[in-house]
Amino acid sequence: MVIIIAGTIELDPERRDEALVSAEPCITGALTQAGCEAYTWTADLNSPGRVEVFECWTGESDLAAHFNGPHYLAMLKALGGFGLKSSDVLK
Repeated sequence: MVIIIAGTIELDPERRDEALVSAEPCITGALTQAGCEAYTWTADLNSPGRVEVFECWTGESDLAAHFNGPHYLAMLKALGGFGLKSSDVLK
């Protein structure tokens, strides 16, 4: 079963671009994980602090491994340093 994750992350607008650059190693790393078919973060041009997130995974076990893996955990740690205000995710 394919799993689609779509969400938003609200950051300090003055630090969003820096956060996107900082996230690149985590994004690139996630793309190497088993079952990851897509993993993208994009600046929302209509909202200065918003990042749009899109992921596609081949199964629950691969997604669970991602949530417990180094790339996801590093991303969580890094986001706090960029004025994380909120996040919203649909699966």
